[in-house]
Amino acid sequence: MEKGKSLKKAWKYGFLSLLIAAPIMLAHPDMAFAADGDTQEEEENKPVSIPTEPYTPAGSRLTYTFTGDNTYGYVANVASVLPSEITENSNTLTIPAEIEYQPTQENEKDASGDADGTVKVRVAGILKDVLKGNTSLVKLVLPDTVTYIGQEAFCDCVNLKEIKTYATSFESSPQTGYLAAAEIEYRAFYGCTSLTGLTLGEIVDPDTKALKGVKRVQKEAFMNCTSLNSIEIGPTVEWLEGGAFANARALNGLANDVKIRDNQLFFMQDGILYYRESERSNVLLLCPAATESGDLKSFPANLTQIKNAAFYGCEGLTSIEIPNTVQVLGDQAFYGCTHLGNVRIPDSVTKIGTEIFKNCGSAVTIICESGSEAERYANSNNINKSVRCEVTFLNTYNGDTQKIEIMSGQTLDAPTGWGRVGFTLRWSDGFTPNTTVINESRTIRTVFVPLYTVTFRDSYTGYESVVTDVEEGTEAAPPDWTRKGYRLTWSTEAFRRVNANMVVNAVWLISLTDDVTPDEEQQYQKGDFVTINNVVFKIVDYDARKVRAMGLEDESVSKVTIPTNVIFGGRTYRVTSIGANAFRENTSIKKLSMGSNVTTIKSRAFYRCSNLKKIVIYSKSLSSFGYYSFKKTNAKAKVYVPTKALAKTYREEMLDAGLSTKATVKKKS
Repeated sequence: MEKGKSLKKAWKYGFLSLLIAAPIMLAHPDMAFAADGDTQEEEENKPVSIPTEPYTPAGSRLTYTFTGDNTYGYVANVASVLPSEITENSNTLTIPAEIEYQPTQENEKDASGDADGTVKVRVAGILKDVLKGNTSLVKLVLPDTVTYIGQEAFCDCVNLKEIKTYATSFESSPQTGYLAAAEIEYRAFYGCTSLTGLTLGEIVDPDTKALKGVKRVQKEAFMNCTSLNSIEIGPTVEWLEGGAFANARALNGLANDVKIRDNQLFFMQDGILYYRESERSNVLLLCPAATESGDLKSFPANLTQIKNAAFYGCEGLTSIEIPNTVQVLGDQAFYGCTHLGNVRIPDSVTKIGTEIFKNCGSAVTIICESGSEAERYANSNNINKSVRCEVTFLNTYNGDTQKIEIMSGQTLDAPTGWGRVGFTLRWSDGFTPNTTVINESRTIRTVFVPLYTVTFRDSYTGYESVVTDVEEGTEAAPPDWTRKGYRLTWSTEAFRRVNANMVVNAVWLISLTDDVTPDEEQQYQKGDFVTINNVVFKIVDYDARKVRAMGLEDESVSKVTIPTNVIFGGRTYRVTSIGANAFRENTSIKKLSMGSNVTTIKSRAFYRCSNLKKIVIYSKSLSSFGYYSFKKTNAKAKVYVPTKALAKTYREEMLDAGLSTKATVKKKS
């Protein structure tokens, strides 16, 4: 049973401690404490077993475990400390440079054994959680033999104010805030809120004169050391992991609180600590929390990474423009930057860590490229974003282009000087300058709308009203002329949707409701208009008594009947034709009936009557279908004609006039 426990504990401390001990043993061959002569050589070649049980030296309140190998011997590591060791020594913990170990087995002895059988073992490491959460510790004194400080070893020792390292090979006074351990592990001094100054220092090997000291400081090792106001990085430091000094709220990079001594791997710029990874890569490690960076835009060349928690708690950072050389943003990079607003992230960034904007507030807005990793991150984390959009204006008349960069959610003005005489300049997709909000990259094309002139004339009074610059497809406002006993209509309704320069003549119709008798000499004549049953007719031949259907007075009706004859003024007139543009673009009409006297349908008479589905033709002598007279009527319209023979003839004529090939033409039953 005891042997099993021993093996279990050996596994617990073995590998990590071997990692600690190996470099020490290589650097200090004297740890074998060789004897003189042949005995020394024999003892050095003698295998030495590593003790597996925790060991507490006589009179000590520190317990150790051992690591190493069978060739070079072993070292001791502090595994636990009784609280009384601190409270009874003025709140100070002093780690010895070596301990005397009494081997329990013969093969645990080596050549350094004293006469009484004890072995001197160098203290090389402080293991995980040794004093985690201890509130009594105020001062920590370490020997220069310690090369390893384990995870959370002194985590949350909130009253720890001083760290000293003392030399064992020569006389030297301890230095305040000085560490020389090669490896400082994860959260080793996390939350030591009373610690004020720190040097990541070095020692000189008395034999080789080589520098040894702090090499690597792992993630969050000194995080939340909120009173820490001074850091010095010595010449032996090779790497500081992201977040090593995160949220050190008293540390101000612009106040020279971070110093670098004889070390070319690190450099400061604008109060921010960087690491030279290579000639082509610099890494942003730390913006000290008290640094007032404001709007940060300046960075060293070849910046490729912003490490974990680099700006953790930097409340003085208000915006940042990350350069387009950066590829990686580490976890919690901007955690707790409560005054942070715009963050410009280029599309060179392909990896974004977790919680990088946690506890930053709602003002954070990611400014990024469309389709970039930054946009994806903003969308998936519900962060405000403004995407960089490229708007291309294209002049369809001469091919000119103009490109403008704008952030999404903004408006912009259009290019100037692109107008054309005789046209109004409009823009595609409903774009209106300084009004339309841009949310994506797009191309906006010119739309040149022709301008026309519409002249209204009254031959009776001699009045004339000219309306200029009427946009195509819009209505020209007619004059409000009056004449007693008559109702004003117009010779054409085309001015309702202008598509050419035109003259519109006034047509005076007798008012049957007016109490004033019209002029006695007024007679109907060629060119007069009259409205019967909502259809407006024009007299095209007074003597032959022929009229033409010109449109509707009320265009909202769905059924239109063009009669065979109409009666007015005591005469009967034959309805022989339907005028050009008479019912153009009337989408209310669904059913049309044409009388038997209709022989001619003028151009575009039913153009774009998209809901016209049923057409009944009673005329057997309809011989002229004008250009586009049935263009863009309902694709599945049904046409009924008087005879079977006319079905084929009318179909061919109507297809030429724009009737859909899907429409059917057949004899009316």
